[in-house]
Amino acid sequence: MYTIISATHRPGSNTLKVAHIYLQILQDQGIEAQVLSLEDLPPDFIFSDSFGKRSERFQQIIDKYLVPAQKFILIAPEYNGGMPGILTAFIDAAKPDPFKGKKVALVGVAAGRGGNSRGMDQQSNRFHYLGVHVYHHFVAISEILSLLNEKGELKNETVIANLRKQAEGFVKY
Repeated sequence: MYTIISATHRPGSNTLKVAHIYLQILQDQGIEAQVLSLEDLPPDFIFSDSFGKRSERFQQIIDKYLVPAQKFILIAPEYNGGMPGILTAFIDAAKPDPFKGKKVALVGVAAGRGGNSRGMDQQSNRFHYLGVHVYHHFVAISEILSLLNEKGELKNETVIANLRKQAEGFVKY
């Protein structure tokens, strides 16, 4: 089982659109996968789950999306030159155990030209600290707004091909 994490709680995000494209890419390879959107986090998890008072809803998220996953694909938008704070809060509240010893691939999404490269470097270091094996092929999706069609769908074949290439390598990793 693979879990794709859409690492923002912004409603209707472009990050979630990319996560669903990645889901389809994995399913086309016969890989069982699911998407966790950080939009689905309990609103007060930062004040309860971060400090040891595990809520039932947060535990359900851990049990469904983190514990059974052998691999993670983290798709994260660029927030202020790095990763979204909600992602850091989520990982802190979940604790390292559901991630430790597993593997992760990183995809950055940005409206600007960097494709969240800095954020992926930062998150790679954080995952190494937590004992997570980081796949070497990062995908940086720059200028996401120009890559969406009038329906808001990502139809850029070059980007989709790069996601496929990463996914194919990550499956073998």
